[in-house]
Amino acid sequence: MKKRISLLIVLTMMVSLTGCNPKKTTMEHYLENVDAKYAYNISKALAEDDDLLSNELGYRSAGSDAEHKAADYIEKEMGKIGLETEKIPVTVDKWQFNSASLKIEGTDIQMMPASYQLSGTSKEGIVAEMVDVGNGTAADYEGKDVEGKIVLAGVDQFNVAWIDMYMEEAALHKAAALVTYDNGGYGTYDDDQINVQDVCCDDLIPTVAISKNNYKSIKKALKAGNNKTTLKIDNDYSLDDGVSYNVVGKIPGKSSKQQIIISGHYDIYFRSFQDDSCAIGLIMAIAKAMKESNYTPENDILFIAHGSEEWGAANTEYD
Repeated sequence: MKKRISLLIVLTMMVSLTGCNPKKTTMEHYLENVDAKYAYNISKALAEDDDLLSNELGYRSAGSDAEHKAADYIEKEMGKIGLETEKIPVTVDKWQFNSASLKIEGTDIQMMPASYQLSGTSKEGIVAEMVDVGNGTAADYEGKDVEGKIVLAGVDQFNVAWIDMYMEEAALHKAAALVTYDNGGYGTYDDDQINVQDVCCDDLIPTVAISKNNYKSIKKALKAGNNKTTLKIDNDYSLDDGVSYNVVGKIPGKSSKQQIIISGHYDIYFRSFQDDSCAIGLIMAIAKAMKESNYTPENDILFIAHGSEEWGAANTEYD
């Protein structure tokens, strides 16, 4: 991983610096200051530091306390390496995933599912029968009474439909909540994976995701007649009054007529190193090497860490 990060830093800046037609010694001086360990450490902190995450699964979402802490952390690091910094507020729909639990009476099944970007449940949660609705399509609901019940559906958000369709179908049949697992497409690397995507529809129905192995355990319980389920989801969810930040670090150029932007996003699902914590580590390491090599670009270079990229607005196809 560290070798890969180092190669990415070098290749990115070979394009950037060569595009400015620098002397060879400028490139050599830059390369001498590339610090792959620094890139890795920033990435690791953003992916694994509990102080920068919302719950035990991870998460750093739109307008959340964790996202605000991460913005402060990034701005501080940018200042340390000598960038001119600015933290620019952006209005978003706030979603902070605090915790969740799913229990089935008469079994030892007790797990923490992953919430989608929705309002969650009351503190008491939803206590209801769970019904397996197969793949969660209209045909799978035929002949099943799911009103007021928790439905369990296998989803494929790559080949079949986005999460919105599964939510719409469950809500149409008046289910109380939706529990999903992946049976195709995303999140099928192994059976312990849990996958979520961004909700683009209204706040229709409390919805969570579990792993394929979680599903197998629940399937056995349902077959044995144990279907009384308690689902609790603790989310902070509010529209139009959340605040996210784009954190900007600048290396001034000889001219400010144009800007070169190098960016990534720091909000994450789970404890995501690849998407997109490592991008922030990379842009920070690029900036650090430039500063330490005393490179002055022809135009301003802006290093931007974006918040709320994964999700930042409810009921929109443009999120």
